Amino acid sequence: LLRDLEGNDWEALHPQCAENISEGHTIISEFIQFQQKISPLQGPFTEHLKEDCSRLLCVARGWFAAEEEIMRLMGNGQQALEDGLFAGQLVWQIS
Repeated sequence: LLRDLEGNDWEALHPQCAENISEGHTIISEFIQFQQKISPLQGPFTEHLKEDCSRLLCVARGWFAAEEEIMRLMGNGQQALEDGLFAGQLVWQIS
């Protein structure tokens, strides 16, 4: 999202970004359902699969939280995003 913002108009980008966030929530929901389906499985590689799924879900949630935060800040103007970015206060900078 930050790359897309550079040199582009926020109003033109906003609808596509909102759609991407919505799709991201769908993907995360589907992934949670997958994780729930594999949780009762037993076998030689299931623990590794479960750990990888947990890590992937954590990364995906962080990614979408960052995207949502950027969208929220841009809704308040580019200066709000820049202030948070340069202060090191954005969710992905703190984590």
